[in-house]
Amino acid sequence: MTPDYPDDDPFTNPPSFLPSSDSNSRPKRSPEAKEAYNPYLHGAPIQGPRVAVSGKKRKQKGRLPKGSSHVSFTSKLPRKKHHIFLAICTTLVSIIFLLVGAAGGLYLWVDHQIQHYQALTTMPKNSIEESWLITGVDQRDGAAGTGAAGSVPGFRTDTIMLLIEPKHGKDALISIPRDTLVYEDGYYMKINAIAEDYGWPALASKVEQLTGVKIDHAVRANFDTIEDVVNAMGGVYVCFDRTVDDPYSGFKWKAGCGVMNGQTALAFTRERHSDPLGDIGREQQQRILIRYMFNAILKPKFYLNFKQVAKVIQIGLQNVKIDDTSHANTLIKMAYVFYEATHHGITGIPYISDLGYEVPGVGDCILWNTTETKQMFQNIINGKLPAGTVGGVQ
Repeated sequence: MTPDYPDDDPFTNPPSFLPSSDSNSRPKRSPEAKEAYNPYLHGAPIQGPRVAVSGKKRKQKGRLPKGSSHVSFTSKLPRKKHHIFLAICTTLVSIIFLLVGAAGGLYLWVDHQIQHYQALTTMPKNSIEESWLITGVDQRDGAAGTGAAGSVPGFRTDTIMLLIEPKHGKDALISIPRDTLVYEDGYYMKINAIAEDYGWPALASKVEQLTGVKIDHAVRANFDTIEDVVNAMGGVYVCFDRTVDDPYSGFKWKAGCGVMNGQTALAFTRERHSDPLGDIGREQQQRILIRYMFNAILKPKFYLNFKQVAKVIQIGLQNVKIDDTSHANTLIKMAYVFYEATHHGITGIPYISDLGYEVPGVGDCILWNTTETKQMFQNIINGKLPAGTVGGVQ
């Protein structure tokens, strides 16, 4: 059935668009056709404003003003501020992708540059904590605080720390005194000589034996790295409440706060002869310095100085080694756990029964109360100890 359209309906009698005799003129349409072909009026009828319950008319956005024959679409277009917001978001997202890409590239480069060494044992893992054995190697070269090169050749692990992240509870950093007496291969010796005489896995094994904690990762650094890193950082602000003038380590300090350069910082970590606690005091000073170094690294003044950061990373890559099963993410996580332990967690030393136990041919050694010390480490692993200082001389 054919619809009955009126003769002047524009759908059945559309205006002709063929060229007219005047090539410069366009075909003209009737006013009615123009009205009918208005693309804005064709379609759904324009509704009037709605009426509220009270009888008052609410202003409708995008509606025709009363008495107007034209439709305004201005209110339907995005406002300028929306364009600005979109531009800002796009820029931020682009920056984030660039930073993530740069960080990913830097991570891969660092992971490729890190030096590795064999350091772990085959001790079975019976608990779910994660641990790092951190050692500082002091090359005996005749420098202040290192001993005579002829009488004490080679190197010693004069800094030994055990960092623990339990599944529940506070992270912990426990310093192991370098003069701790141990028995290895039929001989008594100090623990700081184990690595040179028997290898790095032997040192990890001895720490596991003394503490009952399985070592998951190992990190070692040359002791002189402290001097280079502190200098690269432009010095470190440190507060230390004791006046010291120690000729053995070369450390000089007036009680209070100040900026340590690399040489002073290194001497600070070696000084023990003028400390009433001897080697125990030395371990405490090492933790103090590392804490202040972390404070400095986390300030925008440092980490926004990319040239300074790059120099510190370069020094670290040249002087730090990690075990052959770990990667760059191991160091990143270790740094986080280290910060948590020194700022919000547990720090200390083993329980010590004798600070000056003399052994012929070995010298003055430190004896542990092994029963209480192992219980302390189990309490750390099980998350039973609050934040604070643990261990000490009994």
